[in-house]
Amino acid sequence: MKKNKGFTLIELIISFCIVSTISILLFQVLISIKELYLEGNLKTTFLNKQGIMTKKIYSDFDNYNITAMTSCGLQCLQFDYVSKTDGTTKTAKLEVDPFNMLITYDKYSIEYTNGSTIGKITVDYDKTGTSPDILQIKIPVYNQLVDGDYGLNIVTPYTNTASISNTITVANANIDIGGMSIDIDKKLISGTTYHDGYWGRIFYHNIQSGSNLFTSKDEFLKNNETNKYSALFILNLDIFKGKFDGTSKTKYYSFLLYYPTSTFGTSEYNKWLQPNNFLKEDLIDNNSSSTEIAWNGGGTWNSGFDKVKENDACGYASAFAGTNSSCYLVLGAKKAIGGNILLKDDLTEYTSQDVELWLRVDNYTNDYTLSKIVG
Repeated sequence: MKKNKGFTLIELIISFCIVSTISILLFQVLISIKELYLEGNLKTTFLNKQGIMTKKIYSDFDNYNITAMTSCGLQCLQFDYVSKTDGTTKTAKLEVDPFNMLITYDKYSIEYTNGSTIGKITVDYDKTGTSPDILQIKIPVYNQLVDGDYGLNIVTPYTNTASISNTITVANANIDIGGMSIDIDKKLISGTTYHDGYWGRIFYHNIQSGSNLFTSKDEFLKNNETNKYSALFILNLDIFKGKFDGTSKTKYYSFLLYYPTSTFGTSEYNKWLQPNNFLKEDLIDNNSSSTEIAWNGGGTWNSGFDKVKENDACGYASAFAGTNSSCYLVLGAKKAIGGNILLKDDLTEYTSQDVELWLRVDNYTNDYTLSKIVG
């Protein structure tokens, strides 16, 4: 009688390994197929939206003559048209919102998905002295999931009688981003003008003798009240970093801390470069040699703001290294000390009712806006 022969342990192990290998290969094939499908679907979506907007813009160029192109803000250009057939007029705006990843022309918008970034924007309209001249507007958009540029590249002739300009004066320049308007200036400190670039005021807090304090992290990151203003959320866009020291390969945020009503005086400030986003990262190996420091907290200036701490009793951000029981050099104050914000140099403590944080923005205004600042 013939005995039934079962699997040996070695045979079972070999069989298991073969099945496992095949399963892993099949799983990888399925993942690859899914990624190809998602990539193809995303690419098709981008191309469709790009095509629709491009068609709308060129339809206006085909049916109208451009009489003027003017700045309507750093992220905005306004086109004035006159019909080629019946003389009727039309106005349309081209707008870019790099925070919400939106490009809008007239009433049509393209919203790009997460993982998309805007590249360097160019607007060229050099007049040659002969008609027609050429206008080119390029707004490149890239996505980490698909190769290619899915933004706009618009080229059109225009007559040399048209008024074409994309410049805006610094007095009228604001960064409109994420529903906030950020003031831009060169003259920050009384009697002092900075010629090294443009600066945007991203934070202002008037403590109002202790009656006006920050109460939540969300409010600290974004708030649009007159005396409790914050646009700090824009630090999450790396496009505000630049090579502001002129030598290093590292890109930095360039900050300026100012106390408008300080008993110290109103002509001093702390100015420094900081490589990290203090909203979410600890202070790292800072380039302290490039700082201009009026208040060093009695020798405990931290070379910049450390990572935001929600449980800190003084405020949401601090540039004071070590125990800060006196609440020196805080941003987003949660409590007042004698009704004031406190700052300190080597020896003396000073008070202020308000504090401002400015961010150097010319890396952004040079490369990521439709209009250019003059003056």
